[in-house]
Amino acid sequence: MSGAARQIQGRSKSILMIEDEADVRDTTASLLERAGFTVLCAKDAAEACKIWDNDQSSIEMMITDVVVPGRTGPEMAVQFRKNHPSLKVIFMTRLDRRTRVETEHLVRGAKFVRKPISAKTLIEMVRNELGAASPPK
Repeated sequence: MSGAARQIQGRSKSILMIEDEADVRDTTASLLERAGFTVLCAKDAAEACKIWDNDQSSIEMMITDVVVPGRTGPEMAVQFRKNHPSLKVIFMTRLDRRTRVETEHLVRGAKFVRKPISAKTLIEMVRNELGAASPPK
């Protein structure tokens, strides 16, 4: 599937997922959708900003890599939180601990996981962050 925005019904709020690797993006989005979440996908910063401009009132979480074509994940998180301070952020990356420390300093309260992450761990993390103990109906 292309990086174009994809929304599956099931929740009133959405997760914005920014991932340039198509297989990772599609697999992760499908996993979250099967768990009952609405996912809006972007392949790069420009696409993520367009989605944000159109749908920010419905986005409650952002899942992104630290390195994203066009801008960094932390830069986008800081920008998006200016209008939506309660935005939850999870960074999924293959980068090292130093990058994690720098990122956590820039984006307070963000969660950080190393790729690859198990499906169970990711779903539990998303549910915990969103306060959804069970799958949304």
